[in-house]
Amino acid sequence: MTIISERLQYLRLTHGYTQTDLARTMGVTRRAVYAWEHDKCPEIPHLIQLAQFYQVSTDYLLGLTE
Repeated sequence: MTIISERLQYLRLTHGYTQTDLARTMGVTRRAVYAWEHDKCPEIPHLIQLAQFYQVSTDYLLGLTE
């Protein structure tokens, strides 16, 4: 697992969302959310959307800050 994958999964779980919940919110498939949490980096527009949704920076998601 990459740092991005770990952080995305951690944020989803701590916010109480299932992969299906997050997929609906993001307008993607559950398979896409699964892929993000298992070593496939989201495309930049989705990365920005995820950061805004979780109220964290993209730098945090990318592992550049704590």
